Amino acid sequence: MINTDGAGTWPPQASHRDSWPASLQPYHDIFLDLAPLLPVDQICVNDAINQSRRIEYRTRLQKLLQERVDLAAVESDLIMSEDSKTSSLTSDGYNGFFACISTLRHAFRWGTVPIVKVAQQEKVINFPSELDLPWKFLRWRYGSQSPGGNTMSNFYCNFDSDGNLVYAVNRSMPEPIPSAEHNLIYSFTEPERKVCIVSFFLEQSLTYFKAVPIYYHIVQSILFYENGQKLKCKEHLKKVNLHLRTALRIYYENVIDSKIPRSVFTAYIQGFHGWAAGENVNGKYIEYDGISGAHLVLFNLLDLFLELAPFLEEQSFVNYIPASQRKFIASIKSHAFRGEAKRAGDVEVVLQLEDMVKQLRVRLFANIQNSH
Repeated sequence: MINTDGAGTWPPQASHRDSWPASLQPYHDIFLDLAPLLPVDQICVNDAINQSRRIEYRTRLQKLLQERVDLAAVESDLIMSEDSKTSSLTSDGYNGFFACISTLRHAFRWGTVPIVKVAQQEKVINFPSELDLPWKFLRWRYGSQSPGGNTMSNFYCNFDSDGNLVYAVNRSMPEPIPSAEHNLIYSFTEPERKVCIVSFFLEQSLTYFKAVPIYYHIVQSILFYENGQKLKCKEHLKKVNLHLRTALRIYYENVIDSKIPRSVFTAYIQGFHGWAAGENVNGKYIEYDGISGAHLVLFNLLDLFLELAPFLEEQSFVNYIPASQRKFIASIKSHAFRGEAKRAGDVEVVLQLEDMVKQLRVRLFANIQNSH
């Protein structure tokens, strides 16, 4: 997960445009050129006007793609990227390209923001070749099946090194719309992040982790439990609970109406990252949902480690979660020991596990009460 998706770290690091081969750079420029044309501040309910706007946006996008993108060169560079020895596209560059193409596909799928009824009625999207060809390579690399984006592409890999959104949909809109867009994507990604704090008292920089140590201490607790070292297992579970409080606080403090107003969330953010369309595979129509907090590594891993009922069906994992992340989550699930610890009467271990369950329920219930 760290080496393949994360480009050597976690959460995934991404670089954009300048780190890509020249053939890929027009995609970045095209998105930024057309981004101001996507959202409107006056919501319209006239289907004919909305469809006209969508067609106009798609026509402009297709025209720029045809004029600026050398599809043969794109294919050649992406083929070369499969060989690490000859590729000029680094892992972090690939992540940034993933974010760019995914956001362009969502932009083409909807054609206007807020999303409109006539767009929702369109169930099979005929994408330009310039968006379909790279998506085939991206699907293969990351191992997710949906024709639309996921939390990896649209959220994790959509920040630059300064914490700014690269492919922001609503940057041209008046406040609070741009801030709400940033706050939502921040709340999805920040629990996975590590931050550096400068301590003037200690005269040194301290790296402060959030979700990563949760993963580390869960793995350690499994190893010690399976080796019969229950006290050491308990100590690692205590550390999981400590770090979990920090990670969950991000949601509790940010996914609230004052930072993401309800009027903005549905119209300008949630809709764009949805999908509600599909494709025909072997004569059968398959529809895909959009991006959801249910796709985050942290919550899926905790649910399965604690032997709770998974929120997602198995096919949804394949559709929306990259393969290396699925593999990590599945590995933790196969070694979960909450039920075994209860049957064995390992009271101290069970208490720590139940504290995790309680934290998830309390924090998420508070979020539901204060958010959307």
